[in-house]
Amino acid sequence: MQSDTYWSKRLQELDASLSKDEKQLFSELSKYYEQEYAALDKEIAAYYAKYGEENVIAFRTLLLELPDADKQLLLQNMDEFAKQYPEFADLLPVRESIYKLNRLEGLQTSIVLQQLKIGAIEQSKFREHFEKQALKYANYAAEQLGFGTNFYRIDSEMLQVVIGNPWCNGKDFSERIWANREALAQTLQNEIANGLIRGEDYKTMARVLHQKFENTSQKQAERLVFTEDTYLSNEAKIRPFERNAAYTHYEYLCVEDHRTCETCRALSGQTFKISKRNAGLNFPPMHPWCRCTVMPVVEDLATIKRRLNTDSGSGKSDAILLTDTRKDGIIKESMNRRNKNIGEFSELKIPMQKKAILNVCKKYNVETSGLRFKIQRDEKMLSMPFYGSTDYDDIGRIDLFPNAFTDEEQLIRTIIHEKCHVKQLKKHGKKYAQEHLQEMEKQAYRLESLYYHILKKRV
Repeated sequence: MQSDTYWSKRLQELDASLSKDEKQLFSELSKYYEQEYAALDKEIAAYYAKYGEENVIAFRTLLLELPDADKQLLLQNMDEFAKQYPEFADLLPVRESIYKLNRLEGLQTSIVLQQLKIGAIEQSKFREHFEKQALKYANYAAEQLGFGTNFYRIDSEMLQVVIGNPWCNGKDFSERIWANREALAQTLQNEIANGLIRGEDYKTMARVLHQKFENTSQKQAERLVFTEDTYLSNEAKIRPFERNAAYTHYEYLCVEDHRTCETCRALSGQTFKISKRNAGLNFPPMHPWCRCTVMPVVEDLATIKRRLNTDSGSGKSDAILLTDTRKDGIIKESMNRRNKNIGEFSELKIPMQKKAILNVCKKYNVETSGLRFKIQRDEKMLSMPFYGSTDYDDIGRIDLFPNAFTDEEQLIRTIIHEKCHVKQLKKHGKKYAQEHLQEMEKQAYRLESLYYHILKKRV
């Protein structure tokens, strides 16, 4: 295991990278919002030029029917949006309604279409940003668990669940984007209608709309992204621990400075069950712009044993870390289990026994001298994409998790992979291996694939 200093430094690096990415995104959004407002300003100016007199539009003139050319332009814009963003086409106005619009409604509909376009762009940019951050923090957790720095991929089911989780008042980030766009469209529509009723000239109207458009868009976007990042970074780095028997609680930590609210300050230092986490109640974010974080609480081995034995209700357990029956004084299992897997493990084709491991290794001519296998029989691990791990301190020990016994191919691949890590540790030492985890992992995957296909041909 790495030292606390190492993990603290790694987390600081991740947080710094997150802040940098946020600033870059906010800068890009600011330029985009300016561009879109310029387009809206141009359209407003055209309306004043077309329907106004002496830089003022008589409200009654905007209640006249929208010209056919303007109707066709709206329909064309709708078609272009549907073609470019088919997944959001259902958000467009009813096509038949365009033919009934007056001039004011035509301008207001144009504003709705623009907000839909902006929302579609935000959907793409925000999702790309969120996926990138969630992946970083999930792999940080995977590294803590001993599975390397590139364990998760962007298409991993766990990450997609995290990114699409409706944690905020039952809404995910996508729904909140559309809610913000709808609200701003309504605000702009009302400002235009009320301004025209008051007889405001173009300059006054433009100044009001500019403030509402750019300031509201930028503030809402930054608040949504920052707050969502707080949730994703914490959820992505705690979820991998959820089904690991060694981790049941997390500690809530807040940034201790003058900006910290009393709610977060009161929670700081408290521990909660991972399975009972609830964003806004005992898990960040507690509010918009929340900066709090959480860290898994690591129990000592004695505590884990007591808890697992208590949970089993039998005074004995074969769960993670407790698989060496001779060492832990656990009664040997029935003869039935020696021949096949039972209970939660019954779908696994290879018996979870050392004899089965050695038989498969013999079949594929994989040398096992110097290796010690530990079988982790924790049923919770079945739902996690983990197969094996190599002990940094006890070089030669390979832990095999339930999914490694899915079938013969998976078992021998896992053994080849972990044996490669053992050789890496023997050759380079613990410190080098830890500092070059990504390189070590890539090498192990390459050798796993290469040797499996070579050995398979010889069987």
